[in-house]
Amino acid sequence: MEKTKEIINGFGKRHLQTKDRPFKYTDEVREFTDTLREVFYDEFKIDRNQFLIKTSVGQGAWAEVPWLVVLDKEVTNKAENGYYVALLFSADMTSVHLVVGFGWMQFEREYGIKDGRGRIKQYAKHYADRLAFDKSFSVGEIDLHSSGTLARGYELGAMISKEYHLDQVLPDSFKMDVGISMDVYKQLKEIVGSSVLNVEIEEKDNSDDDFSKAVAKETFGEITDEKMQKLIDQVKGGTQKRRQQFLNKIVRNKKFAEYIKQRNSYICELCGREPFIQKNGRPYAEADHIIPLGADTKGVDLPVNMRCLCAQCHAVVTHGSIEEIKNL
Repeated sequence: MEKTKEIINGFGKRHLQTKDRPFKYTDEVREFTDTLREVFYDEFKIDRNQFLIKTSVGQGAWAEVPWLVVLDKEVTNKAENGYYVALLFSADMTSVHLVVGFGWMQFEREYGIKDGRGRIKQYAKHYADRLAFDKSFSVGEIDLHSSGTLARGYELGAMISKEYHLDQVLPDSFKMDVGISMDVYKQLKEIVGSSVLNVEIEEKDNSDDDFSKAVAKETFGEITDEKMQKLIDQVKGGTQKRRQQFLNKIVRNKKFAEYIKQRNSYICELCGREPFIQKNGRPYAEADHIIPLGADTKGVDLPVNMRCLCAQCHAVVTHGSIEEIKNL
């Protein structure tokens, strides 16, 4: 671990001066991006077949927050998606944070910057409460002394973390801390599956993880009819988990909704309207529950009870008068 500590401490001391010069991959930068990556694989016994390690100081311009991330290849190969173990340097290079957290860009694409910030913080808290880890780690938002949107996403997406000050040599416990973080990463994979956005959550959520784990097991890779059938079977006949809030609310599986839309090429099953393209480049359609969810109607959150609709038709069947629905 001595080589890792040497590179991290040295990079922290030198990088502020490096950032004052035009962007260029110098030998000092390569020591961080290339050498540290290889040393990290070796000194922490990271399985190269299962995990991908990436590093960055920026692309074309210096990044506000340089980073190293460990990514499970089954989850993602990009730091912007999924979830990871990361070393995040503060913008002023006074400290480095060891983090288990979520990639920010998936939240920005799904919800926009403002709502995405609230969501990523909410998801981080939700899953941190369900993980077992050493209490020397902090829970929730970190401070990277940053001002940029991307760095702010890193801060809010931290589930658990530990901060090390770069005016001191990294402690001997750092190796154990990395091991704890990798163990938490594996726990998270069992709960989350391929995407943290698979299951919608609410802030007041006291449910257990049985349903989430059932979703997670079948979410890796391409969405197929076979995988969806396995997931349907695991949900055991459509019995829906409920969470105690101000109201009892059914936990909805976003993977089913996406499956229904993909299956119908995002084309409305009532009027035949093709989808419009969103700002994020993805087609837009909505998944409608044919028999509404709830104890009174006994509708279930399963593909057999779902159809792909455009926003207009979905609004009519949900809120329209009997006459409007008949006309549709």
